[in-house]
Amino acid sequence: MKADLDGTQIVLAQPPFPSDRRPNTELPACGTLDQRIAAHRALSAALQELAEAAGLLFLPMPPRYADSRGALRRIYSDDGVHMMPCEAKAYVSALASLLGRPLRFRASPLSVLLRRWNYLFGGNIRRRGLPVTKKLESW
Repeated sequence: MKADLDGTQIVLAQPPFPSDRRPNTELPACGTLDQRIAAHRALSAALQELAEAAGLLFLPMPPRYADSRGALRRIYSDDGVHMMPCEAKAYVSALASLLGRPLRFRASPLSVLLRRWNYLFGGNIRRRGLPVTKKLESW
């Protein structure tokens, strides 16, 4: 793999931290959360090694998104897999630092405040319009 294509920098990003939120019948998690955290750490280390060997940049998930065990903190995700766009400031800052250039992050302060209010006081923090998962009929 070529690391630099006509001045384009290639960044390999670490996958999001695992979690135990909202079981997905279409794509069930394998193993306990501790096993998935260990697998995530091993995968991330291997990806970083491969990226460095290929001359690519590697972007680790900012530690603030993980709890003390290494699982994705609920406050940053509504489904336990994807980061809420309005909560991506630390991720964009880490990418800007890695690239060595400023990147602009725009999030409505109101959307962040509403999400965090609902999180702290037991409200619904789901995104609007998320598909409802249904059990698979057969494989």
